[in-house]
Amino acid sequence: MTDSASDTTPENTPDGARERGAETASPNAPETQAGGRFDSVGGFDSVGGGSKSPIAAAKAREAAKQRFVIEAGWSAATRAPLAGDASARRYDRLRWDPAEPAAKVAQGTRDGPARGAAPPMPGAGQPTASAVLMDAPPDRGEEIGAFLALSGWLRAQGFAAPEILAADPAAGFALLEDLGDALYARVCAARPAWEPALYAAATDLLAQLHSLTPPSAMAWSGGVHPLNPYDLKVLQAEAALAPMWYLSAAGAAAGADVSAGFAAALAAALEGVAASHEVVVLRDYHAENLVWRPGLNAPPAGMGLQNHGAPIPPAAAQAVAQVGLLDYQDALRGHPAYDLVSLLEDARRDTTPALRQAMIRRYLDATGREAAPFEAAYAALGAQRNLKIIGIFTRLWRRDGKQGYLAMIPRVWAHLTRDLTHPGLSGLRDWVARHMPPPDPALLARIGQTR
Repeated sequence: MTDSASDTTPENTPDGARERGAETASPNAPETQAGGRFDSVGGFDSVGGGSKSPIAAAKAREAAKQRFVIEAGWSAATRAPLAGDASARRYDRLRWDPAEPAAKVAQGTRDGPARGAAPPMPGAGQPTASAVLMDAPPDRGEEIGAFLALSGWLRAQGFAAPEILAADPAAGFALLEDLGDALYARVCAARPAWEPALYAAATDLLAQLHSLTPPSAMAWSGGVHPLNPYDLKVLQAEAALAPMWYLSAAGAAAGADVSAGFAAALAAALEGVAASHEVVVLRDYHAENLVWRPGLNAPPAGMGLQNHGAPIPPAAAQAVAQVGLLDYQDALRGHPAYDLVSLLEDARRDTTPALRQAMIRRYLDATGREAAPFEAAYAALGAQRNLKIIGIFTRLWRRDGKQGYLAMIPRVWAHLTRDLTHPGLSGLRDWVARHMPPPDPALLARIGQTR
């Protein structure tokens, strides 16, 4: 998670923090303003049925949050908002100074440690304890069951997902282990020479994750969460956001014939990958959702290798422990190339051709996969993902008023253009060339003037 001011659109989030979750936003998301964390709460009623004014609803939600914090045993903690999310989820960081009197503490949790158990506390002279409070209002379409289920499964496999300290799924609250502020995006900006080794660790983690057979469902304290397939229907619905939102914003027609042509071209492009459900796909695996747990003062193994092509020694076990994971609640069963695309074709930061090529080679060496079919799948899923993101980023402006996302579309378009050069994607390449105008400054300015 990242520190943020109250306005969490990308252009106003400090220290390069970005709103997360946009890449996995549902194609059928409600046509209401989602807002960022600590934007207007839009009149939700989180404590029961009925209609409330926005102010009354916000007060009721805040009261429910405070009750949860008290019951979780963290009443002595201070709270500060964290970076925004493209969904309705909001996050606070709780900090507990060991100098606070223990008498202020109300003990117990709802779905974490047993009621009456003391919360994690630092010893005398130790750093302040901290945790992250997730607020996911159920009546705004949020639910935390998937996050709790995935967290449990990932941790059971040895991955560094945050520990769940307490949770109230019905109310949409969870208290999470704080993985810190050393997001990959921040670390790479502050320590550019670390980039190859950090990306190598993230690639090694994927190789380790993909060595596991994905479960069809994951049990958690509230039931069973199904891990659904990332099939052609889902892939097409996501990519269709591009003609639905981008073409409309650009003033181009997206009639039945155009949409049918797009669906046919996309189906042909995905023919070889849509039926693959062989790994757990986290879906939002990129530099804003990965945490370098050793922090800014702990160089990764392999430092001193300034050449992206230099062989950084594989260290899958180390990667699993050192790379913290965020925002994986939308995971599905799908093709192993998807998360590598997500990592290397980042919508928010540039990666070099040398880095991308080195990490693809590293992954292939670690997994023993054949290069040609994997690279074809990488290009196809890259095209699908980047079309989806172009549609979502346009929607975030046109529907939700978050104009900062428009500035990222040219980077995503460059990824799309590169993916479409693969010989197996000629049909989709031709459709894009005929129907989707490039996001040049004039077009983006025109889109930015209309809602």
